[in-house]
Amino acid sequence: MAEALLNVSAQVVLDGSGNGAIRVGPTGEQWHVTRIMVRATSHIREATATIYQTNIGDMYQRDITYTGSTGDTSDTQYDITDGDALWVAWAGGDAGATATVTLSGTRSNPIGGFRAV
Repeated sequence: MAEALLNVSAQVVLDGSGNGAIRVGPTGEQWHVTRIMVRATSHIREATATIYQTNIGDMYQRDITYTGSTGDTSDTQYDITDGDALWVAWAGGDAGATATVTLSGTRSNPIGGFRAV
């Protein structure tokens, strides 16, 4: 497998209630995520940021921070394959703030492609 550094960011503008969600995942490769950073452009109201794997829902919740606006870092590790994803959902932040998630780790492409299932 050929490996490279992973450094992916995505953003969402929080709605009128201070909520928003982002889906981030690989296409045609596998990610080994070793760090997730979250923050928002303003933090009069401090948002929670919840990390889910595959879908948003209680059974998919993997991590949560109560400082999703001022910023926080999670060192929980995730292996994400082609077609899977991490979701980050902010709740209770400042309406109109831009929330950002940054994933760090490694990305790889299996030699010969992914196994057929």
